[in-house]
Amino acid sequence: MAGSFKAPKSFETIGILAIQGAFAKHAQRCQKLGMRTRFVRNAEDLNQVDRLIIPGGESTAMVNMLKKHQLWEPLRAYCQTHPVLGTCAGIILMANMAFPGGDEMLSVMDISVERNQYGRQQESFMTELNCLLGDTEIKIPAFFIRAPVVSEFCKDKVRVLASYQNAPVLLQQERSLAMTFHPELTKNTQILEYFLSL
Repeated sequence: MAGSFKAPKSFETIGILAIQGAFAKHAQRCQKLGMRTRFVRNAEDLNQVDRLIIPGGESTAMVNMLKKHQLWEPLRAYCQTHPVLGTCAGIILMANMAFPGGDEMLSVMDISVERNQYGRQQESFMTELNCLLGDTEIKIPAFFIRAPVVSEFCKDKVRVLASYQNAPVLLQQERSLAMTFHPELTKNTQILEYFLSL
């Protein structure tokens, strides 16, 4: 089922942060839609992309690697002016605050998150979510793997597009999307298509 949003801009290059985490599946989903992709591992890569995907992984390790590769500050600046999509660890990096831990965040979205609130790796699960993309309500499959929970968000700036057990799991702020689950592990590309339309 296609959404009512505009088709992706095929001339754009989609950056996928490839410092740590599950970035390969995101590239496969973008390429399925005919999009050019580029793995982002340094500031020069970042300068060559029109929008960015921050994948799942281990958020503290990602922050440390980004700083080690001198990519943290360029990434913070990029995220203030370009559309960004974050999944699982990506939503942690995009938040204003994350608990537990005192990691510095990118502050792309006015949200607070709590790490690993859905249990251990073996307690991962798949479910179906009611999701509002544009003006279309659809059902999408979603994998939750050691997922964080959004504990607070600014209602004046952040839209909740999907919830699970009364907790927001897919949120939008301006042209950026963040989610606590992994859409790239399913064949459904509607969230990605919606992000590309923003």
